[in-house]
Amino acid sequence: MENKKNKDIGYYIQKIYKKVDNRMKKQNSKNSKHIIAFRGEPIDYRDTALMPSIFRNGNRKYESLSYDLAIDYRLNNANDQYVDQATNLQHYIALSRMLDITFNCLVALYFACCNYEKDSDEDGIIYIFDFPEYYSPHSKYIQTLYVDVLESNNSIAYSKNFRVFAESYTNPRIKSQSGGFIFFPGDTFSPINNIYYDKVEISGDDKKQIIKDLDTLFSINVSTLFPEKNEITDKMKKRLLDERDYSKPMKLTIENEIRKRIRDLYYELCVIKQNKEEGNKEKEKQIKLYLRILRKEKKDLLIYYKEHINCREDNDKIIEEINDDFRFMNAYFGGN
Repeated sequence: MENKKNKDIGYYIQKIYKKVDNRMKKQNSKNSKHIIAFRGEPIDYRDTALMPSIFRNGNRKYESLSYDLAIDYRLNNANDQYVDQATNLQHYIALSRMLDITFNCLVALYFACCNYEKDSDEDGIIYIFDFPEYYSPHSKYIQTLYVDVLESNNSIAYSKNFRVFAESYTNPRIKSQSGGFIFFPGDTFSPINNIYYDKVEISGDDKKQIIKDLDTLFSINVSTLFPEKNEITDKMKKRLLDERDYSKPMKLTIENEIRKRIRDLYYELCVIKQNKEEGNKEKEKQIKLYLRILRKEKKDLLIYYKEHINCREDNDKIIEEINDDFRFMNAYFGGN
């Protein structure tokens, strides 16, 4: 009777091979060109299995900001194509709408076992994919798709139409991991139909030995798979997810520029008021200062607005809004 424990790496490679062989035989019978890919997950994530990180834990709201921060931290360049920027985001801070896959089953085996110290009793999973279509990540088609998804307010990409990206060596981790990606275009996650994959379970009891074997026999380890791990990515991810409550980006319009200046002005005057003494003479001086600042700021905003838009002062909602806001600030800071 077969012992269910202490299977060696050869046992699992053989199981993976049989799954791949069955898939390839079906392909040949249909005379079609498919691509075989793998993914290792250290536990069964169940409802969130094969889900890109951007759709987990409310991360979707950070997507646009993550691209900006990656440029701030010089992880990306502003002129980089979206697919290259997304690749770095995925590999360095694990935050993108792409799911990592590999074309090397041993790499997938490593990722299915890499938590052996933390969750040694949890079984891992190898996903064996069989895709009928795949694309060069730098094709014009994929670039157009990315622009549509990330920049359009009304994307035409259908959420269930995932795309598979073949190898790209623009990133050292992808090269070392023989990696590619599955791209999910929707605002919400649409799971991959299970007709596209088989699974092989990796016993938690075998993970430690498999990790040792991968290192000894194939030189697959954390150093070879992550050749340039950089601490700046940890700082960037912490800032993105934990430290800062970034302002929500607004559309760049004349009206929003005016509203921002009024918000900033209100804040500035509040800070001035907080930092000044409240004696009677001092208070009288401060009121005069506030009124002088408010008059100047209102004048400047009206000039700015009229320079950019032809309007009648007696029939314009933005001018009414400016007048209302300054009336409030005059009253709040001591004026009439």
